[in-house]
Amino acid sequence: MSIILVSDDAALADRITATLPACRRFIHLDTHASLRAALHAHHSSLLIVDASRTTIDVADLCREVRRYSRVPIIALIDVKNTERRVETFDAGADDCISPSADGREIAARINVILRKSDDVAGHRQDMLMFDQWCLDPNTRQLWDPAHSPIRLTGVEFDLLEAFCRHSGMTLSRRQLMEFTHAGISQSVERSIDVHISRLRHKIQDRGASPRLILTIRSGGYRFTPLVVGVPPTDSQC
Repeated sequence: MSIILVSDDAALADRITATLPACRRFIHLDTHASLRAALHAHHSSLLIVDASRTTIDVADLCREVRRYSRVPIIALIDVKNTERRVETFDAGADDCISPSADGREIAARINVILRKSDDVAGHRQDMLMFDQWCLDPNTRQLWDPAHSPIRLTGVEFDLLEAFCRHSGMTLSRRQLMEFTHAGISQSVERSIDVHISRLRHKIQDRGASPRLILTIRSGGYRFTPLVVGVPPTDSQC
């Protein structure tokens, strides 16, 4: 399990590194340009974003990360700025800490986030099977009937998981927005149509029925197949 720090302040990075648990791998990025690739490449337990002296818009960065990842986020910002702190929380951050805080406080608050994250990781959810497809909520991965992985965006995965958990029910666009991590930052319900269209194309390209996700006139969408929960294993679907 790794901890990723995005900061262009080498001294701050060294100070935070000294507070981290020895069992965690530490990855330091001096820009956020490669953040998405790093989060996909490593099993990350925490993301720390330093916005104290960079041009990073921490709220925008949190919203971007929440489109494809549920990794806990700690933002290092001026916590006395209430408006910025509230905006950062609303964008998806789990905690805000002053970069000048005492090292012991930083370590304590990092450990609180890690304990919560580990507790969630320790309760693995059933894998969701439909028409020989497998959706794994634990790894946020979709596998086709040939056992090949399908790359989904965070919003596409959230939508497909919501469909699986409400199979046979008509879900409105507003309900679907609420099931996605991006829902808080989306202002137009019709944006759901775009995400569902992309999701349909991805799974139909691998042989899924065009009637897997039905459009209900004046209603929303309905997922048609029978979905079965299967206890998770250490192997892939």
